[in-house]
Amino acid sequence: MSSYKEIFATKFICLFVLILNTHSAIAQCHQIQLKVTDYFIGQCGNYHFQSSLGTISSVYGNCNKLRFDSPLNSGNQITKVQSELNQTLVEIFPNPTYDKVYFKRNIPGTFKVQLITVLGKQIYTIENPTELDLALLDSGCYIIQVLNEKNKHLFTNKIIKI
Repeated sequence: MSSYKEIFATKFICLFVLILNTHSAIAQCHQIQLKVTDYFIGQCGNYHFQSSLGTISSVYGNCNKLRFDSPLNSGNQITKVQSELNQTLVEIFPNPTYDKVYFKRNIPGTFKVQLITVLGKQIYTIENPTELDLALLDSGCYIIQVLNEKNKHLFTNKIIKI
């Protein structure tokens, strides 16, 4: 049994107008509920903050010597090194794509393909596909996981839908 915690947080997409001389603020926010794995609470001077872990965050800025930076702008980060040998077992092309992704199988037996959003929502699970139609999906980055006939993970690949 794993010690994985499932926490739901609310992400606020906000537009703020601050008037510093009268200490008032106007804000307009749109709320989105996200699944996160944990959270962090901290303090910088008189400011207290909370941050969710395990999700994409767009918080950035400076507070004294503490810097907050968006993970999308902070440079190259390697989170996992994957064997290229497994990626040749099932070839996925073209990438990026407008509508369809094709699979060239180089392994015996059956395999499964799972299409997942970057937030972890599973969209499709298909056995032995030769193609996958992405035409009805929004543009963006998706994750393709390939599993063997015993549901053992072979490899994960990112696909860009234009």
